[in-house]
Amino acid sequence: MAFIKEENEDLRIEEACRVKHEDTEEQTKTAFIKEEREDVKIEEAFRVKHEDAEERT
Repeated sequence: MAFIKEENEDLRIEEACRVKHEDTEEQTKTAFIKEEREDVKIEEAFRVKHEDAEERT
């Protein structure tokens, strides 16, 4: 019985590692999307400023 108990503990450690790895992938994808959205906001802000300058001339 002691051998089976040790085997169950090993399986739990592997499952915990898998979950942790998946969480890291999700965080990486989220960070990439967030950066992409910031780039779009910068481009939109530049476009608005550029249009305002044309109207003044």
